[in-house]
Amino acid sequence: MPPKAGARADPLARFLAVRSVDRRPYRLQAVDGGIREELAACLGGEFEVAWVESAAMRWKLARIQSRATDIRLRIPEAHSVHQEILDWDRDSSPDRVPAGAVGVDPVTAGLMHWALADWRRVRRLNRWAAGTLVPRLEMDLLPALFSGAHLLVFRRAAPGSVEEETEQLFRLGAGLQRLWLTATRRGLAMQPNLAPLCFAHYGRHGIPFTEDAGALGRAERLTEHLAGLIPGRDQGALLFLGRVGWPRKRVQGARSVRRSWTELVRGKEPVEEPGP
Repeated sequence: MPPKAGARADPLARFLAVRSVDRRPYRLQAVDGGIREELAACLGGEFEVAWVESAAMRWKLARIQSRATDIRLRIPEAHSVHQEILDWDRDSSPDRVPAGAVGVDPVTAGLMHWALADWRRVRRLNRWAAGTLVPRLEMDLLPALFSGAHLLVFRRAAPGSVEEETEQLFRLGAGLQRLWLTATRRGLAMQPNLAPLCFAHYGRHGIPFTEDAGALGRAERLTEHLAGLIPGRDQGALLFLGRVGWPRKRVQGARSVRRSWTELVRGKEPVEEPGP
């Protein structure tokens, strides 16, 4: 798409093709205050960032994320989603998540590939072989502990209507894009972690997101654990959760890539006028 006449190139634009989710453990190196302030400023004054950095707080957050993954891996409603989004054939996938980028070792990945082919296999593993334990260790506990910092984004004021909330979320999305690109420019890796927020939302509002009664109860308890992370904060104001840090390897072997412009942009099709 050609730029508009007189438009200035955004210095962050060249990082659009570089930015990617890095689910691996990061180096145990703090993100200094200047960088944290720069990242938070990308969101503007409408949103507030709370940073989780201490080992004790990272352990609490690791357990919360692990509980969310346990729910996700045990409900049949998520099974078909996992089947659809994982790409087992390509390291650079334009429309799915490469299995090599999930954050588990090859042995666990092979077991996942075998199990996801049939929900009955997943149920047997979960029941008899502690099936969620190793994925939770590799995808949640270790990455959460080995991070520079976790960031929790709160809105400062609740919107007055559905329309205002929609506009607020669009502004948050734009700010998070700039935050992520700024982190990439600084050499930081980043991983959003929205599963705890999703399941806590379901638990807080009593939304029946699954037919598994046990998972519904675990979602309610997850709400309590998330509320205890930063006491006194309105859980409904928490809109984003993620982690940043200095990657151990600068180049990530497997990653999702962008679709081409020809796939994303389509010309307007001629509209036939209705007959008399």
